[in-house]
Amino acid sequence: AEADAYPTVRWHMAMTLGNLAGHMKAALPATESLLRCIKDTSPLVRSWSVYSLVAIGRKHPEHNPRILTALRAHERDRSPSVRSRVNRAITLLQFPDLPMPTTWIKERKG
Repeated sequence: AEADAYPTVRWHMAMTLGNLAGHMKAALPATESLLRCIKDTSPLVRSWSVYSLVAIGRKHPEHNPRILTALRAHERDRSPSVRSRVNRAITLLQFPDLPMPTTWIKERKG
């Protein structure tokens, strides 16, 4: 899905990996995929990659050094919304007691 021609497919893959973070025993494959997706041409894909990297980092903190390095490389992203999310993500990983923003959480209703 990372190489799909449609950004919507790549975006949903990035979002899904974050939503599955709590169910992953080994998060390395998802982390590697998201570290590639954070460089995507679509701001939506980059933005949701950031969310998912934070979700994985909070559940699997052993990945945080690589995640934080990748996030810091995008602090000057060309998209203002991605820059904002990256800055918030860095804070969330550095201070794990802070709650995730409610707009970042996609919960199943019902």
